[in-house]
Amino acid sequence: MPTYWKKCNLIQFAAHKNHIGLYPKVEAIEAFSNQLQDYKIQKGTIQLPYDQPLPLKLIAEIAQWCEKE
Repeated sequence: MPTYWKKCNLIQFAAHKNHIGLYPKVEAIEAFSNQLQDYKIQKGTIQLPYDQPLPLKLIAEIAQWCEKE
């Protein structure tokens, strides 16, 4: 599973049958919960379906947040 790492695990991602799984810190999901309402989320997981455009700006914001925290 590809991982962005900077002294600790910042964010991971993986391809699945029907979605891309994005795995930031649980606190990141809580911090961005208002912006993630259109996606299926679970503890530590954001599911980005293939039939929707990737929210690249949101992904970048989450990754930057994880790096700062």
